[in-house]
Amino acid sequence: MDAEEVFRPVAPQHAKPSVEHVEALLAAANRALDEGEVDRATTTYYKAQRRALELGAQVLADRAYCGLAYIEIERGQTETAIPALRRLLQSSAAPIVGYLASYHLARAFDQRRDFRKSSFYAHLAVDYATHSGRDDLRAAAYNQLGNCLLARSQIADALPVFQQAAALARDAPAHWRVAIADGVGYCLFMTGHRRAALRLLYANLRLATKMRSRFACELRRTLCHALLELGRPRLALRHGEIALREARALGNVDAERVALLLLAQATAEAGRAAQSTALFAELQARHFPKTPGIAEFFTHLAPARCMNLKG
Repeated sequence: MDAEEVFRPVAPQHAKPSVEHVEALLAAANRALDEGEVDRATTTYYKAQRRALELGAQVLADRAYCGLAYIEIERGQTETAIPALRRLLQSSAAPIVGYLASYHLARAFDQRRDFRKSSFYAHLAVDYATHSGRDDLRAAAYNQLGNCLLARSQIADALPVFQQAAALARDAPAHWRVAIADGVGYCLFMTGHRRAALRLLYANLRLATKMRSRFACELRRTLCHALLELGRPRLALRHGEIALREARALGNVDAERVALLLLAQATAEAGRAAQSTALFAELQARHFPKTPGIAEFFTHLAPARCMNLKG
């Protein structure tokens, strides 16, 4: 869909909606997204956007578009989302729209591996969240800032940022507490606090599974990586298989790439050579089609044991 089409009003076909009705649609879309129901979230965001435009509530329409842009970004489709979100930053005076646009831009440039721009927009999201006075927004913004630091392999610097996010998220929705715990757990593990990391990761995986949270996929990838580091490939294998299924269900291209790499390594270390070779070949075909020979390279390098999982 063209970026401009997203903002084009459609002719109303029902009674004029209320602000409360659109707010309820946005809340339902957010819940669906948190639970990994991406198609349902997409449909509901579109419905909220149409109703908001019929109502003449541009801020609500912009909030709905930010939700749609987030889904596009997580699917690796940043070409349309980035210019549209930048226009929102320039045109909207609403702090919540500025926060959402800058937060999602940080995610988009994270996907593109442009960590300088990702960090810029993450800091901007922190500023918007701070001015809002809402701890849940500040927690999410600091979580994204921590992700930017991890992408640059600045693990020791990222840990206190994630811990600050966790402190701010005490009253935030449980889905966000789970997401932040993944960052804290990864940093703890990589800085030598392995027992504390595993306790935190397993506790939050149980919570994420119970809630059907989309962040369970991230926790499983982190646990798969940690268990490979600990020389427990069979346990790692189980988490890797589930993480790959969940990443594909979410349509998250980056998550699928990392899960495939981890699972291929886990199968190799568990003695399943043929399955490992097939997974590395799939990794090359789906994610590195222009890099011939990378499957063989990965097979001999054991990359999952030396990779920056969050980079």
